[in-house]
Amino acid sequence: MYEALLIYVGLGTLAYLYLKYKKKVGQELIIALLISIAWVSISGLYNYKNGNIFIFGINVFPVIMWTMSGVLLREIYERVTWKNKFFYITLFCIFIVTFIEYIGYNILDIQTVSTFKGLMGIEAMHMPWWGKLYYLVIGPIYLKITDYMNVR
Repeated sequence: MYEALLIYVGLGTLAYLYLKYKKKVGQELIIALLISIAWVSISGLYNYKNGNIFIFGINVFPVIMWTMSGVLLREIYERVTWKNKFFYITLFCIFIVTFIEYIGYNILDIQTVSTFKGLMGIEAMHMPWWGKLYYLVIGPIYLKITDYMNVR
């Protein structure tokens, strides 16, 4: 039900960031999109109880959400001037992914058809252990990839 609305929010956010920052966002957007498409395609975890929209067999909702999350994360990372910012952004990623997953599952009723247990007793991230691991580490990995590729 909320998936379609969130797709529009995600696309709107990406369009806004691209139009505002143009070249600076273009590379990070492409990298985030490629990582998102690869993850959603390979993992096979994204079949929701409601609101599935597939294009070429790939669920659009998680691709847009993962892409938007990566671009927003990179934009936040670029603007933060804290000492040890990578460490603090990593902690932020772990917290925010868990929080958003909790809200999505429990309040917005965005649930997959899986029977997996949530993360450490939290009603969030109902997937195998490797999916949970991916959720918790992909943000920092994405930042390292974009740093390595001199995005900016």
